[in-house]
Amino acid sequence: MENLQGHWWIDDDGGFHPGQDGGGDLDHYFFSHLGMARLAQGPHAVELCWDAHQVGGAALMVALDRLSGLCVSVRLCFYYFGWRREYFPGPGPAIERALQIQENRSVVPLHEMLIDRHPIDALATASPFLADAFAQWERAGGRFDRLDDGVLAAYLPRVLMIRQDDNDGRLIYSWIGGQSFCARVYGQSWVAGAVGGPADTASGPESEQYADLASTIIRRVLRAGEPEYHHVCAQVDAPEAVPVWHGYERLIVPHTLPGGAPAVAVVAQPRGDLSIRLAGAV
Repeated sequence: MENLQGHWWIDDDGGFHPGQDGGGDLDHYFFSHLGMARLAQGPHAVELCWDAHQVGGAALMVALDRLSGLCVSVRLCFYYFGWRREYFPGPGPAIERALQIQENRSVVPLHEMLIDRHPIDALATASPFLADAFAQWERAGGRFDRLDDGVLAAYLPRVLMIRQDDNDGRLIYSWIGGQSFCARVYGQSWVAGAVGGPADTASGPESEQYADLASTIIRRVLRAGEPEYHHVCAQVDAPEAVPVWHGYERLIVPHTLPGGAPAVAVVAQPRGDLSIRLAGAV
């Protein structure tokens, strides 16, 4: 079977069976009950999908062996306490990542938000939007309202701002841009009800544990007055939905509101090429 371009299911004996494009009604049965892996191979790219908890026998190893002989970009689509997609420029790092996932498949994540904290100078390799947002923040001396109107108009729709209440210390949403990551995940109706409300308790589909961790980080930035840059993998889906890990990079910077009150500004950018450690503690 030299030419394997197309869609294939691989069974636990390593046998290849013709399949169809992803999204078929039987996909869940093949992944979760039969322990199969699915390989979709094109001339320049390959997608490999499997359930890390259920894949059986030789299925994954045969698929990885097939990958090792190709010169293509790779997308991994795997279930590890939730579905996750990651992109790689070549087979080598994709194979290494797949083996890492399988080695840790029985380790339950302690949080629904897994974070790799990176030094600020790592923004040099971040998405252009985040790198430029940090440069603008530095030029404005931590005051986005000092930016030119045109620059401000470009950033505000994608910014989330949180302040601390002077009376009880609670975190409050002071601004949620309509194109911010939260708005895209939770929806515009959530945005309308969240502004002016508490930011340190669950107000969307996230859990209280998720909200507690997020607010701990916000308070740390408020207290230290230092920006932080993170790679994040988080589950923020409705309880009845099939869990999905969302990968994004996030910049949190201290900010001063027009009235002089301290706050933080948060900018996030979805990315599919972040391989965050999914096992163990944050």
